Amino acid sequence: MYAPSPSQSKKHWNAGPRAGHAYATRKGIALVPLALLDEIVTSTAGRAVVGLTLYPERRRVLLGVSLSLAAVSLTRPKGPLFAACCFGWYAVQRRIATGRWLPDWHITATLVVPCVGVVVDHSLFRYGYYAKYLRS
Repeated sequence: MYAPSPSQSKKHWNAGPRAGHAYATRKGIALVPLALLDEIVTSTAGRAVVGLTLYPERRRVLLGVSLSLAAVSLTRPKGPLFAACCFGWYAVQRRIATGRWLPDWHITATLVVPCVGVVVDHSLFRYGYYAKYLRS
């Protein structure tokens, strides 16, 4: 939804501050509802689960899943918990597929290291810059 021009009525702008995020566009300011942002994060998390289930040994897929989980961890308060659940799901899935608990470390590192690295680096930056790990 674009910002109303001066000729339009102001009745479309009655949304409160929590109704969405404003983004600048060429034609004005676009409002993106928070529900849409939640859908984007949820679909990213869903793709991570599908990638882990269908392609458990492809390194490019695991790297994409890892970066998707890192993005979810940075944007949602419960993101690290979801990432940990996905890592646990992957470990159980590999146990069932191979019959052993010890995974192939080079494949597992492709999944875990990028996600943990991005989240830890971001947390250290926040602590160094704001003297807080979490906002507010």
